Amino acid sequence: MRLLLLASALAAQQLPVREGFIDVPGGKVWYRVTGSGSATPLLLLHGGPGGRSCSFSVLRDLAKDRPLIFYDQLGSGRSKGPADSSLWRVERFVEEPHTVRKALGLERVHILGHSWGGTLATEYLLTKTQEGVASVILASPLISTPRWVADARALRATLPPAVEEQLKKCETVETADDPKCKAATRAFDERFVIGAKSRPKIPDCQGTSSNSEIYRSMWGAAEFTATGTLRDYDRTSRLHEL
Repeated sequence: MRLLLLASALAAQQLPVREGFIDVPGGKVWYRVTGSGSATPLLLLHGGPGGRSCSFSVLRDLAKDRPLIFYDQLGSGRSKGPADSSLWRVERFVEEPHTVRKALGLERVHILGHSWGGTLATEYLLTKTQEGVASVILASPLISTPRWVADARALRATLPPAVEEQLKKCETVETADDPKCKAATRAFDERFVIGAKSRPKIPDCQGTSSNSEIYRSMWGAAEFTATGTLRDYDRTSRLHEL
């Protein structure tokens, strides 16, 4: 098994890679294209808001058949960008995949959006274009904030009463940084978000960071409650248009 993993890792290192920066509204985003196979390219939209594309490195084996397009959304990862809260809007983020596609000549693509990236993929297809999109994969997407919050609260109710009571007290940005709130949030994350005490380290993520300010501005202070600009987001009534 170790020999197979090593062989896979060496093969991934030998795949052609090109990277750089693309101008988008508000700044520049970093991108990396891995692989040059003839199959339709796969454009990857990472979670957050304020996350990083390096988490998609587990999909690298797909680059044996097709180009994989990673990019860090403006403000996070290698696309650090300006500290301008007016940029953290769904409408501006939707311009990024459109601009990346144009800059890289991606006339036909598959799109994979994870979590907030699923929101971004949905908005892109509903408000920008579906032209040239062969398929879309929505992985654990945020499609309806009210529904998501209701589900999160149902999950919270299964936690020990003391933890749930503490989380009820931590539903505002003002209290979220309290040590007791952080501990209770970790308990929620360990059970329902990452399913473990800690996440495994991802080599490709070394030297990059998420942006908590974008996350707080658009979502809120913690996973289980929404106080940001996405708090009323809901596209369930338009999913049939995809």
